[in-house]
Amino acid sequence: MAVRTGYADLPLHGGKAPRWLFSRMVRLAREILLLMADEFGTAEVLRRLSDPHWFQALGCLLGLGLSPKSLYLDGQWH
Repeated sequence: MAVRTGYADLPLHGGKAPRWLFSRMVRLAREILLLMADEFGTAEVLRRLSDPHWFQALGCLLGLGLSPKSLYLDGQWH
């Protein structure tokens, strides 16, 4: 597999989702990632999460602007 290099400019908006919606999206993301880990293995999940385009697409699917910073809340990783 060829390694892609370069720069990806994937800006996120600064808005915030309501708490009730955010908690639903967290549960949805958890189920998606657990299912992927079961189907493809944790190494593949980590490979996909490390791809900025795939990570941005996951954020779009969830209706959130995801960034690594947004996954660290209240002093713990979510």
